[in-house]
Amino acid sequence: MTTHDTTTRATGADAGGQRDALFALGMAAVSMAAAISSYSGLASLADLAGWNHRLALLLPLTIDAYAVTATRVWLSPKTAGRRARRWAKGNAIGAIATSVAGNAVSHAAAAHVFTPTWPVVVMVSAIPSIVLGLITHLWHLRNTPDPAPATAAVPVAAPAVADTARNEHEVPESVAEVPAPSASASTAARSTARTSGRKSTADAIAALRAKEPELTQVAVAKRLSVTDRTVRKYWADTAPLATVTALAEPEAA
Repeated sequence: MTTHDTTTRATGADAGGQRDALFALGMAAVSMAAAISSYSGLASLADLAGWNHRLALLLPLTIDAYAVTATRVWLSPKTAGRRARRWAKGNAIGAIATSVAGNAVSHAAAAHVFTPTWPVVVMVSAIPSIVLGLITHLWHLRNTPDPAPATAAVPVAAPAVADTARNEHEVPESVAEVPAPSASASTAARSTARTSGRKSTADAIAALRAKEPELTQVAVAKRLSVTDRTVRKYWADTAPLATVTALAEPEAA
């Protein structure tokens, strides 16, 4: 990096810092002037509505402070979701419009353009309660994320058919399906896997019935994670030894 580049970047950084400082200074001056002007007008409006003079100072604080708060929530990156942003945006604009209207009414009354009547008194008196409800709801929305969008249902028909076919052929999950180089080899592999699967399934049914002879066909199917049809197919061939002996004794007698 050359000396010229370093000097240029440093000068740009200084200029940017100076511009930021001037912007902050101008923003502070405008904000202070606007706040003082609005504060005075809204406080005079509260006096016209019959508020106690000390409490009248709270009306501009209620309106203008809520406008700043709603604007902050609207523009803050920490706001949880879009609903909160929309609500804050609407409330910020509404609070600013209320402040403008209140100042207009106050100055119009001071200039003797009109005399405030009972509707003005009612509206001014309702502002604190309304703002309290609005800011409470705003606080709740700010900390509540948007609900997750509904996802499309994933079709499960194909896997279900595949599982049913596998159970009907009694092929255990541990048997890997390896593609064969030829049709004859593939047919032989499927036949071997089917025979092995039948044998292992029959052995599993026989072992379970020998261990727990009181189990029904449905219970055996659930224990081995196979279909009822498979259990019925091997039920007679896998009878426990005690059952076979009991059935054979009357024939021998």
